[in-house]
Amino acid sequence: MTKCLNWLVVVLISVSFIVSGSRVESVTNKATPVKPLKDNEMLLKPEIFKLKEGIKSVFGVPKKNTLCTNSLDNALTLMTLDGQKIKYSILAKDFTDYISEGTFIYFPVFSTELIAYVQKRVFHIYDMTKNEYRGHLICETFPESIVSAEVVGNKTFFLKIRQFSENPANMGADPDYILKKYEIDFRNARLIKQKMLKEHEREFVNGKNIFICDRKAIAVYDLDFGVVEHPIAGLFDKDKTSAELLVYELVAHPILPFAIMVSKDNVYLIEWRKEVHGFPVFPSNSESYEFSPDQNWLIYWQFDDEEKKLYAMKVNPESKTFFDLPVFLGAFQKIPDKNSRTWMPDPMSYVIIDKGKQELVVWKFEK
Repeated sequence: MTKCLNWLVVVLISVSFIVSGSRVESVTNKATPVKPLKDNEMLLKPEIFKLKEGIKSVFGVPKKNTLCTNSLDNALTLMTLDGQKIKYSILAKDFTDYISEGTFIYFPVFSTELIAYVQKRVFHIYDMTKNEYRGHLICETFPESIVSAEVVGNKTFFLKIRQFSENPANMGADPDYILKKYEIDFRNARLIKQKMLKEHEREFVNGKNIFICDRKAIAVYDLDFGVVEHPIAGLFDKDKTSAELLVYELVAHPILPFAIMVSKDNVYLIEWRKEVHGFPVFPSNSESYEFSPDQNWLIYWQFDDEEKKLYAMKVNPESKTFFDLPVFLGAFQKIPDKNSRTWMPDPMSYVIIDKGKQELVVWKFEK
């Protein structure tokens, strides 16, 4: 694989954007594109397991070779990968009436003992060592619900709350959105701070910072909603830029000085080793970028009319692009929804449910 050239380096040479203060300049030379490799030349073959009928979601747990689902029998069910088959075991059952029904948001592994997920208005948490369950009611009024959630560290959670007015005079009005910071452990859920989001604002919580994008600018905050100076904050100047800024994804590496930004028209690698540069090195028809829990791998999906292709890139701090060559993982009819793809941290593996075949597909990555 190391002998191969690839489109990533070629595009980096041929097209770049240099950001200086709030002014964006384009720089282009006449480098000749190189035809990308065939996908099967860079294939990392997965392990495939047949799933029980009815499993439609999966998430990671702090146990080797093991995942969890709440899709079966009103229970949390552990799924241990054992050779070529899956061993199923009930972790907890019937602790609420609707364990397997509803809208869920799952968290990556954040603790050696606890697992947690959100179900519309409730934060569910389970202690695997003590076999105890606790539910924290986050939204106490019916018009409120949790629409997104992120975990930072082992007990800090950012929950985005959608809130409709209870005033009959405001029926039909657009809801308000509030980003709330909680400290949550097994016993307590404590609201620390909150920030009202304005119309058209999108928030991206990335480890050390919160990026809030409207249609003209990107603002950067610390985890207490304090405004901070950050290279990305000067990327666009709302007073000098006439173009509309639509950011769909913004994924920053928590340690290295770069981020991936998916906008309306392109996908950029933004890096700030010395000064801020933005390169459209990724395919414009790609999405769902995410780092592995150890931050050593990047996953993304590339789509066309016929199939959706999954790629992985190993993070390489010595590379000009911060990545080694892309590795083709496979092609599918659909991009799995967020609840049917996850990371298993031990061993570090990316996992999806192929619902068309009712299979669990697992790619194990090297250290």
